[in-house]
Amino acid sequence: MKKRRHLSFLLLIMILGFVLRVSYLNKYPSGISWDEVSHGYNAYSILKTGSDEWGKFLPLSNFRAYGDYPLTLNLYLTIPSIKAKDDFVVNLTKVVFDPTFKVDSLENVQKFVQDLIGFYVIMEGIFFYAGFAMMLALKRRNKMIGIGEQFEFIMRDESVHLAFGCDLISNIIQENPGVWSPDFQDNTISLIKQAVELEKDYANDACPNGLLGINAEQFCNYVEYIADRRLIRLGLPKQYETENPFLWMSKATDLTKEKNFFETTVTEYKSGGLKW
Repeated sequence: MKKRRHLSFLLLIMILGFVLRVSYLNKYPSGISWDEVSHGYNAYSILKTGSDEWGKFLPLSNFRAYGDYPLTLNLYLTIPSIKAKDDFVVNLTKVVFDPTFKVDSLENVQKFVQDLIGFYVIMEGIFFYAGFAMMLALKRRNKMIGIGEQFEFIMRDESVHLAFGCDLISNIIQENPGVWSPDFQDNTISLIKQAVELEKDYANDACPNGLLGINAEQFCNYVEYIADRRLIRLGLPKQYETENPFLWMSKATDLTKEKNFFETTVTEYKSGGLKW
């Protein structure tokens, strides 16, 4: 009797599923589209090997796919948080990329310094670091190790860019003290706080349900911690007082491989019997 009841219940579920499926045939396709197959396979291939299905390493301009070459940027811009970051940074770097711009007045020097802050401090010093933390978090768990190692080198490179940018901004301010007015400082703090909120939105989109024991809230806290460090570097007060949730990120930045190539010995390639 109990077995018959279970079979009857299972039969009702199958009938209900069949009715619902037939009722919505005109709304839902029977399977995924070829474009979805292509993007899914390419994403998996890049995750595992760093290259797409055609062997192109980290394609940034477009995928070959089925020969239609869909623009990669358009795929990224379908995510609102990514487009918001792009729009924010583009608006902050107009002067830097304008060949006709001249620093011939205090106002123009302020525009130039603001764009330097947007380029070096916000884009390279804040926006990149949530992505670095996500990728290196995977590497710590032996996932995507090859790409993780590449991100380590990229992060070291960006650290050099950040240091150069901050030194450049500091020197310009020393030569033009009027640039660093209270209003300009308040505006700089406001821009950095806007950038933090945009990066938090991105972190929530990129990691909505957690990732191998790490959740979006931790990434958001890390962005706040990084923002405070950038503010201090500019001589501005902290805004968040957030502790670093990823202490291992410091180790990733300060590995022994980070050396001046021309002044140190590369110990990673030493082998027995060789004298350097």
